[in-house]
Amino acid sequence: MGKSVRKQVVGAERFDPEAIGLLPQPQRALLREWLKRDKTRTHVMKWDKLLEIATALGGQRYVEVAESLAVSLADCGAASLERQQLAGGVWVNTFLAWRDYEALCACVDIVTSEVRRTAFEQAWNAAAGIQWERSELEEAFRLLPKEHAATRDKKLHLLVKLNDWIGARKSGTRRDFSLFARADTKGVTTGDFRWLGEIVDLEDCGIARHSPVLWLAGDIQLRIGERWLDVGAAGDFMALTPVTLSRITGARASATRYRLVENRTSFENAVRRTESFSSEIVIWLPGYASPWWCAAVGRLLDLLPMAGHISCDADPDGVHIALLAADEWMKRGLSWQPVQMGVAEAGTARHKRKLTNRDEHLAKRLLGYGNLPPELRELLQWNLEYRLKVEQENWL
Repeated sequence: MGKSVRKQVVGAERFDPEAIGLLPQPQRALLREWLKRDKTRTHVMKWDKLLEIATALGGQRYVEVAESLAVSLADCGAASLERQQLAGGVWVNTFLAWRDYEALCACVDIVTSEVRRTAFEQAWNAAAGIQWERSELEEAFRLLPKEHAATRDKKLHLLVKLNDWIGARKSGTRRDFSLFARADTKGVTTGDFRWLGEIVDLEDCGIARHSPVLWLAGDIQLRIGERWLDVGAAGDFMALTPVTLSRITGARASATRYRLVENRTSFENAVRRTESFSSEIVIWLPGYASPWWCAAVGRLLDLLPMAGHISCDADPDGVHIALLAADEWMKRGLSWQPVQMGVAEAGTARHKRKLTNRDEHLAKRLLGYGNLPPELRELLQWNLEYRLKVEQENWL
């Protein structure tokens, strides 16, 4: 019969984290590599594998570093070291098992998947009470736990910052938002913007690729200095920057009213309906309009006061957006009315979406609005009764 193989497991019973901070730099560097390369669920690594990592990091001279590190980890209770006795009484290392993998990683500033998961859960739970400015943001927030663990922390941060941006009614370029969200004009990457753009229309949220502009169309002429800018001559919509708008000193038009249209696609469709081109000055309403946009529209109303027709989605947000935009008319004593955003359009639309809890709370709050037009009151009641909402692209 062969001789039995003698084995022993050595290691202090209690882990002393302070000892890790006293390790020489080469040992700390190697420990980080060992921990990062540990893909096992049991956190038990073969010695041959550990030596392979050591030599890849520093060559043959790191074999001695590995031997010293293994002993140090066993002595401070960070790991259990299994040894096997060979002929001649020589002991060789066979396995190293981490006592508390998460705590050891924390000692060398490694963020583990478990730490990342816990941090995300805490941040996600803390954000659960946020009043989301857009239902799309709330829906994206609810789906975040299903996102890849490596990216969902960053995505949560972006959603919260975008919500803060909208709530503060800010507007600017993508670099402005990046500075706001990450304190770095290039901190929000192209991929980040692509992901956000799949959730909401970024321009509707006041985030433009370049300088913000007011989009409008119709038979209107604007005086700038001694010259007249003929918007109607374009035969299509036109974009005016805040600088251009600030220089306008006069306006004249054959149109009899303004028409605000939410959603870019709906705006373009409305503009290209030739039957309304001569009677309406059509302006794109970029969602919850920013202060500069309101100031620009207010300047047009001061120079050329006319009634307003406002068309938004048939949902609580659409009603809220319409009311905020209509304030420019109301504070000047001008008439306005909602157009094509009532129950008739919502009820017959082919594509409807479910009302969220946020939508419900917003609808109930808006029903208490003192100057709420009857059509919008009826729409909100329909939203709540059927728990449905509709985007105006269905009919515009």
